[in-house]
Amino acid sequence: MTEVHTLQVKSGKTTNSLTFKNDVLSLGKRIDVPSRNILDVTLKTSSPESTNVHVEIRALIPSKNNKLRLYCPSYEVVEPTSATPWVEFVKNVAYKKAKPCKRLMVFINPFGGTGKAKRIFDRDVKPIFDAAGCTYDIIVTAHKDDAKEKITEAPELEKYDVIVA
Repeated sequence: MTEVHTLQVKSGKTTNSLTFKNDVLSLGKRIDVPSRNILDVTLKTSSPESTNVHVEIRALIPSKNNKLRLYCPSYEVVEPTSATPWVEFVKNVAYKKAKPCKRLMVFINPFGGTGKAKRIFDRDVKPIFDAAGCTYDIIVTAHKDDAKEKITEAPELEKYDVIVA
């Protein structure tokens, strides 16, 4: 039997359901997000004295040309007491046993390809890393084998979970 987890939310004056079933998060009627495309789900309050709780979802969804794009909706939660277990369930399914909020060592080669690596990183990659809660150190390579040299010379390489090149 498939488990269904639902959270009632408000979007404007309308009440909708965020439903998680069969490894897919359904955001209303039109958007289905596979669990592998969920970057983060968090709860926020608008201010310390506020009782309004919002669920913020950061995910990758297909655009019209089938490329993935960052999608970050925020919804007001109807019943705040049900929100924390729902968020924890979605995060556990999305990340399974993997560690969220990874620490990354990112190498950018400004001379490779079309020479637009830094711009592509800033425009397309950085927002995804930020949405996933990753921390990263960016190293712009200066010459051939520079990344290899930096990795072998890095005194605290173990502080990173991933090396991105």
